[in-house]
Amino acid sequence: QTDSSLRAQGEDNWDIGVGKATEIKEGISLQFRGELFNLFNHPQFTPPVTDVSKGASFGTVGYQLNTQRVAQFSVRLNF
Repeated sequence: QTDSSLRAQGEDNWDIGVGKATEIKEGISLQFRGELFNLFNHPQFTPPVTDVSKGASFGTVGYQLNTQRVAQFSVRLNF
């Protein structure tokens, strides 16, 4: 039997990216870019076990679903 009153937390994930393009001379530009995934490093966990036949694990949360904060930076030369 399953208890449908147990609910999981909603999704709370913020990603952001910023960039700046600079023209070096005509036809040549340099682009800088930075991106952050899971900006606030907010953990999101699995839904609780809703099957009462699972015994001691009923109602427990198993593990984290999302990854930690990830940052990436890039430089691109356009010509």
